[in-house]
Amino acid sequence: MPQRQAVQTVTIRTPEAMGDDSWVTFRKSSQLAGKHNKVRQLLEEQGCTFDIAGRPYGGEFTPAEMETIAMIRLAESLVDWNWVDNDGNPLPKPTPDDPEASIQMLLGNLRHDEIDYLSEKLAEFLERPGNSRRSKHSSRR
Repeated sequence: MPQRQAVQTVTIRTPEAMGDDSWVTFRKSSQLAGKHNKVRQLLEEQGCTFDIAGRPYGGEFTPAEMETIAMIRLAESLVDWNWVDNDGNPLPKPTPDDPEASIQMLLGNLRHDEIDYLSEKLAEFLERPGNSRRSKHSSRR
């Protein structure tokens, strides 16, 4: 009998950003319930394409629009973390099922270099062998 597979997640240590005991957990977001598939479809209709990590390129988009799409991808993918603020207080937990709230939390609590760091770590996760968005069954006839 078919059995649905759990959404793939990975916990990554982040000592460069928050010290030796810090970590973040990402999930693959591109396959989740299609919440933002309409946004992606509209972008593709405008000529935008996406690399394997889901980063958009091409099309008729401003750098600000491209940055927005990257933030949506990060907000949908960041599931958990143990990051802290400047006073050592825990930062609010991400809310990947509410990307708008997650984006506001990220922008309100992180520096740009920390957001870039998270984006790079997410891209590394999505680019790992076996994490391609193409189904492993897509080549079967």
